[in-house]
Amino acid sequence: MSLSVSAQDKAGVAGAHELLIPTSAVGLSLSDAYIAGISGLDALTYNPAGLYFLDNDIAAMFSYMQYLADINFSYAAIGFKFEKFGVIAINVRNLDFGDIPITTVEKPYGTGENFSPTYITAGITYSNSLSDNLTVGISANLVTEKILQTTASTVSFDLGFQIVRMFGIGGLKFGGVLKNLGPALQFDGADLLSQTDRSGTGRIDFIKYDTPEFELPLQVVVGIAYDKKITEDYSISFSSAFQSSEYFNNEYKIGGEFSYDNLVYLRGGYTYIQEADENSDYNIFGPTFGAGFRIKGDFNVVVDYGFRQARFFSNNHIISVRLGF
Repeated sequence: MSLSVSAQDKAGVAGAHELLIPTSAVGLSLSDAYIAGISGLDALTYNPAGLYFLDNDIAAMFSYMQYLADINFSYAAIGFKFEKFGVIAINVRNLDFGDIPITTVEKPYGTGENFSPTYITAGITYSNSLSDNLTVGISANLVTEKILQTTASTVSFDLGFQIVRMFGIGGLKFGGVLKNLGPALQFDGADLLSQTDRSGTGRIDFIKYDTPEFELPLQVVVGIAYDKKITEDYSISFSSAFQSSEYFNNEYKIGGEFSYDNLVYLRGGYTYIQEADENSDYNIFGPTFGAGFRIKGDFNVVVDYGFRQARFFSNNHIISVRLGF
């Protein structure tokens, strides 16, 4: 999957667009603005430093999203907290394109056969604290894309940090992350071979088509957040983030959350792109909203829902379930 780019000085294409898809209902509903404070398994693909704040010794998370153009996205993660060692987690994300009819020059309306691309990313994350108020994290992801007998794969890395009680102020947080650092993707496989009779003698030669390299969508994101307890039962959180990339326009993100007794959550967010003021096509996504609730029992269960308005396509809906043991 590639994404054409024309908004930055460095024009070209970025590959592995699946690395940009939100994996968490919490993250999406806050418009990805909570870089400085997102925690636990929600943090894996946003800021790996937040994994350190995993609530339980063992936790699991599952997400399902209706993405764009009838493409569905699923995500699963499990994390483990070790005393004095830190926190480690593994995750996998998958794009489901459904069945796509196979067409040829001779049969442009279909051969009667179907195929379904395989886009899977598997990752591992480690996070630990360097001091009372500084945590760091690193993620390594194996990205694999397969279309019939043509495959591309690479490894990407995310590096992040979070600072709590910034300037000694309780609730004030600062964080940053370098995302999608790694070598480019390039497709290769049997489907790129073609038979031809170049000499006209009936002798069949094989020609292999070269494919371009697609660089990963490298991003730098920094953010600040402030959590405030209003009363014993009510609390609020405000967050903002700035995202820069060689391949996309700069993005300014804001988000907010209202919580009642750490049981019920209401969230909202928005991403602003300056270039979209002149051409709305630069930003196909609109405001984000979400809600969640916690079920207390022998183990923690949190169910979150996120909504993102989309232009040209159906709106995005994502549901996440977190389990703590």
